[in-house]
Amino acid sequence: EELRAAIMQAFECTLQPSLHREWRRRLKEFAEDDAFDTYRRNLHSKLLTPPLRLHPRFADGAGTGSCPVAAVLGIDPAYRTGVKMALVEACTGEVLATSVAYVHKTLACGDPQHAGAVASAAAAAASAELRKMLFAGLDKAHEAQGDSPTTLGVACAVGNGQASRETEAWLRREILAAGLGGRVGYCVVDEGGASIYSASMLAREELPGLDVSMRGAVSIARRLLDPLAEYVKLEPKSLGVGLYQYDVGQDRLATELQAAVSDCVSAVGVELNTAS
Repeated sequence: EELRAAIMQAFECTLQPSLHREWRRRLKEFAEDDAFDTYRRNLHSKLLTPPLRLHPRFADGAGTGSCPVAAVLGIDPAYRTGVKMALVEACTGEVLATSVAYVHKTLACGDPQHAGAVASAAAAAASAELRKMLFAGLDKAHEAQGDSPTTLGVACAVGNGQASRETEAWLRREILAAGLGGRVGYCVVDEGGASIYSASMLAREELPGLDVSMRGAVSIARRLLDPLAEYVKLEPKSLGVGLYQYDVGQDRLATELQAAVSDCVSAVGVELNTAS
C-alpha cells in the first residue's frame, strides 16, 4: 500500500507535470513552425507583387513590358492632417511635386467615425490641388510620349490605411468630373510600414528636402512602380506579415523573414542601373 501511494505521488507531483510541460513545448513548436511558414508565404507574396510595368492595363500592347505611364501620384489618406500627395516620375521614381488636400472633415473630438464632408470652399480647394497634380503628371506624359492612344498618362496609388475608402471615392469622383477617365487610373496599395520608412535615416538621405509626412506619399507611389525595391528598404517584420507576429520568438522571426527576402531578391535579380 505504501509503495502504491509513493508511485502515485511521484506520478502526480513529478512525472505528470513534466509530461504536460514537454507536450505543451512540442505543440507550441509545431504551432510556431506553421506560423513561420505562414509569415514567410505572406512576405513572399507581398514582395513579389508585380510592378506597374507588368500590369495588363498599364503595359503596352507590344509585349515589351514597358510602361506607358509617365508619372505616378502617391496618395497618403488621412482625416485630420489632410491627404498627402506626391507625384513621382515613372521610370526613376524622382519626386516631381507634392501637395496636401484637406478632403475629410472631423469634429473637434477627432473621431473618424463622425467624419463628414468639408465646406464647399475647402472641397473646391482640395479638388484644385488634385487636378493641379494630375495635370502636372499629364504634362509629363505629353512630353515623354506624345498623344499616343495607348498612353494612360498618370496612375494613382492610394494607401490602404485610415480614410482609404473615403479618399478612393473622392478620387474616383474627381477623375470622372475632370473628364480624365481615359488618361488617369488608380489602385489601392499596401502602405504597411510607410510611416516607419518616413522617419528612417534612409528616407532622410533619399528625400532630404521633404517633410516626414510627404515621404510616406512618395513611398506609396514607388510601391506601385516597383514593390520589391521599396519593401526591401524596411525591416521585414515592419511590413505586417501576419497576426500575432510579435507573440513568437523574435530572433527566429527575423531570421526566417530575412531568408524569405533573400529568396525573393535572388529570384527577381538586381537592376544594375539602380543597384536595387
